[in-house]
Amino acid sequence: DCEVLVPAKKRKQSLSDHLNNSRPKAYLLGVSGGLAYPFESGVDFKSGYSIGLHGALEFSPKLRLWADAAYFKTLFLTDRMGFDIGVPPEAPPSNDYAFLQAEVPQPFVQYSSGMQYMFRSEHRLKPFVGLGLGAISLLTYDVVYEFKNTTLGVEWNLDVPIHRKGLITNFLVLPIGLEYGFSKRWNGQIQATYRSNWKGAAVQSPNM
Repeated sequence: DCEVLVPAKKRKQSLSDHLNNSRPKAYLLGVSGGLAYPFESGVDFKSGYSIGLHGALEFSPKLRLWADAAYFKTLFLTDRMGFDIGVPPEAPPSNDYAFLQAEVPQPFVQYSSGMQYMFRSEHRLKPFVGLGLGAISLLTYDVVYEFKNTTLGVEWNLDVPIHRKGLITNFLVLPIGLEYGFSKRWNGQIQATYRSNWKGAAVQSPNM
C-alpha cells in the first residue's frame, strides 16, 4: 500500500475567531475586608477598616480585569492643615493661639479597576500583581481642630463639618498578594494594596 499525506492548509482566523478568543473565560465575584492605613507626612494613624465587593473577568489563567467598590472608614491625627489630606486650613480665634493638631474621622467610598497578572497559574497557590486606577467619593465628616493659647495654656477646639460632593479621581492603585484555590469554584486571597495620590492637593485624602 502507498499513502500520500497532503498537509492541511492552515485556515486564516476570521474576525469572529479573534473575538471569541478574546472573550472572558471565567467570571469571579467576592467580598473583601481588612485594615485601612492612611499615611502621609504629618499624619498619625489611629484606626481604619474597609469592606467591599470585588469582581473580575478572567481572559486567561494568567490575566484578569478586575473592578471593586469598597467603603472605608479611617481615623487619623495630623499636626498640619492641608487640602491634600482633607484638612482645610482654619484660622485660630486670635493671634494668641497656635495650631496643635486636628482629629480627622474620614469616611469614603472607593472605586478602582485595572489589570491583574497571575504567576504560577497552574498551581493552587498563585502570587499576583496588578495595576489600576481609582476614584473616591468622600462622605461628610467633621474635623476637630485643636488650638492652644501660647500665653495662658488654654486649649480651644473647633468642630468643622466637611462636605465634598462628586468623585475625586487621579489615584494609582497597586495590588499585590497571594491567591489560594480551595476548589474549582472557591478561591481565597490575601492582598495588600497601595493607593497613591499622584495629582497633588486636589485629592483631599492621604495615601492609603
